[in-house]
Amino acid sequence: MRPQVFQVGGVLYWVIQTRNPDTMVLKDADLTPTVAVRKNGSSVGDSVTVTKRSATTGIYDCSYNPAGEAEGD
Repeated sequence: MRPQVFQVGGVLYWVIQTRNPDTMVLKDADLTPTVAVRKNGSSVGDSVTVTKRSATTGIYDCSYNPAGEAEGD
C-alpha cells in the first residue's frame, strides 16, 4: 500500500516488494525500483530513497523527507 498523506517534520518510510508475476514469489527487480512523488495530483521532482534490503529477495526500503512541503499536501 502506498502512502497517501504525510506529515511535515518527519520522514516517511515504507517497503516495496517485487514479485514474479507468474508465481507471486518474491523476486529481485532487474533494476532498483523508482518512486514518483505527486503533490496535489501533479508530479514533482522530489527524491525518494530506495534501497535493497540486505540479505533478502525482492524487498526494498523507501524513505522520503517532505521537509519542503506544506502540511496536508
